[in-house]
Amino acid sequence: MGRVRAFIQVLRPLNSIMVGISVIIGIIIAGDLSVFKEVSTILYSFLTGFTLSGAAMAINDYFDVEIDSINEPDRPIPRGDLRPIEAIIISIGFSLVGLFTAWKNCQMCFGIALLALVLMVWYSFSGKRTGFLGNLMVSTCIALPFVYGGILAAKLEVALIFSPASVNYIFPPKSLTFPPLLGRILARADAISTASSRWGKGHR
Repeated sequence: MGRVRAFIQVLRPLNSIMVGISVIIGIIIAGDLSVFKEVSTILYSFLTGFTLSGAAMAINDYFDVEIDSINEPDRPIPRGDLRPIEAIIISIGFSLVGLFTAWKNCQMCFGIALLALVLMVWYSFSGKRTGFLGNLMVSTCIALPFVYGGILAAKLEVALIFSPASVNYIFPPKSLTFPPLLGRILARADAISTASSRWGKGHR
């Protein structure tokens, strides 16, 4: 059960579900409800959001293993239920599934999915240390599920203007209550520069 729990935990399923739902909300915001007549389109769009979010969470756990070993020792990798290489394999697997389902939607959706994936990996690897640029990456990734939905509804401009995610370019991502695509790893970025990240909780 420990391995199963680790697999589920590393994906942050609630966050990933919310990202999948965000794509569908993007379709609704764009106003073309006829898309819902095509069940496969809705399924592929949800799976794209869910799997790419899961991939981002897994790769972030890989890059944050040293920080988590101090601040969140109950995470799957620090506690020994998941090896770092397994987090990479999970991330690659979910990335491939997400890109495949995006391609099944349309070529432009594939491009958006690929952009999101690149930004998420870049952020986890080094972007979180870049301050404003890192926040901009997060804001972009929060907005992309809605953009994806707008593309499916063939009303991209509507999704861009009225999407709740568009406020991320006005307000800092951490001030929002909307479940973000990379909210968890944005929070982890703060730990990099804190004393608790360097010395652990016992040295505060």
